Amino acid sequence: VNLGDATTLADNSVLTGNGTFTHVSQQFDGFGWTVGANWQFSPDAGVFARYTDTFRLPSGGDYNGSPTRTDMDTTPIKLGEVGVKYASGIFNIFATGFWTKFERLVLTDWYFDNATNSYKSRIAIAGSETWGVEAEATLRPVQWFDLTAAVTWQDPQYKDFVYTDSSGKKYDFSGNQLVRVPKLALRVTPGINLLDGRFRGEVEVEH
Repeated sequence: VNLGDATTLADNSVLTGNGTFTHVSQQFDGFGWTVGANWQFSPDAGVFARYTDTFRLPSGGDYNGSPTRTDMDTTPIKLGEVGVKYASGIFNIFATGFWTKFERLVLTDWYFDNATNSYKSRIAIAGSETWGVEAEATLRPVQWFDLTAAVTWQDPQYKDFVYTDSSGKKYDFSGNQLVRVPKLALRVTPGINLLDGRFRGEVEVEH
C-alpha cells in the first residue's frame, strides 16, 4: 500500500496485513541426550569427548507470511567432538575436532510474483554436515599482558539438497558450502590488565 507521504518514495509500496488473522495450532516434540567424558591425566592436561543427539523445534516466526504451511517439523541434530587441553600459569591451549549434522533444514526462497503483485515462497528441504578442527591458545608472559589466538577450519556442506523451482527445473546443491559459514576463521585478541585487575582493555582482530 501507499502510506501517503508525498515527500518520499520510501512509503509508496509497503507490505501490510489485510486484517484477516489465520490461527495456527500444531504440535512438535523431540528427545535429546548427550554423553561426555573427561580424563585429566595430569594436573595441567586432559582429554575429552562428547556426543549429542538433539533437535530444534519450529518457531512462531517460521509461519510469518505462510501460516498454513504444512512442511514444518522437528529438525534432528547430531554433534560430536574430541579434544585435548592444557593449562598452566602462563599458557593454555584447547584443540578440538568436531562434527555436526543437521538432518532436516527448511530453506525458504521468497520471490515476487508479477502476475499477482505479491511475494510468494518456495520451500526446499536439505541437510548439512560439517567436519572441522578448532584451536584456541592464550599466552600470559607477564601479569599485565595476555594474547589469545583462535583458529577454526571446517568443511560445511549441504547434503541431499535437491531443489525444483517454479518452472520445473531441478537443481542439486549437495556438496556446496553452507551460506554464511566460513571454511576458515581466525581471531587474535591482545589485552592489557592494569590497576590490580580493575581495568582491562583489549582489541579483537578477526578474519
